[in-house]
Amino acid sequence: MKSESDILEKIRKLLRLADRSRGSTENEAKVALAKAQELMTRHNIDSALLRMERGESGGAGFTVNKGKVDLPKTLNPADLMIL
Repeated sequence: MKSESDILEKIRKLLRLADRSRGSTENEAKVALAKAQELMTRHNIDSALLRMERGESGGAGFTVNKGKVDLPKTLNPADLMIL
């Protein structure tokens, strides 16, 4: 049986082949994507695992600014409980 890293690399290669902007034909892209999906299902791998293995964050590409928040002068008691 292949190791998990070998399977992940195979899936990555198939996904690169499925990218039409890299010059593959429509049929090649469909077949590669179907095979990648089959391998991911068979080995219980999701796209988050692929990103983690590659060192990418799972976020949507944005950062959170934890700076000062300006609150209104008066707060509803329910809002105060939420905060």
